[in-house]
Amino acid sequence: MNLYEQSIANYQRILASTITVMEKGASYFKEQGIDLNDIVEMRLADDMAAFPFQVNSVMHHSLGAAQGLIKGEFGPPPAT
Repeated sequence: MNLYEQSIANYQRILASTITVMEKGASYFKEQGIDLNDIVEMRLADDMAAFPFQVNSVMHHSLGAAQGLIKGEFGPPPAT
């Protein structure tokens, strides 16, 4: 197995899965009459980061990891 198969292909699957979950969530909230803007700052637990940070983390740990492979360094996502 090459580096692409061990990394980039996996990140593509994670991003595709994340998009699917977000689309299903958007559909659910629309059916329930809940404005998506109302959930942006929601948290599943009091001590967890808000939804935008969770989405940015998925992006950071895929795109950021791919960039880290190229640069040879990787760090945590910025706290936004």
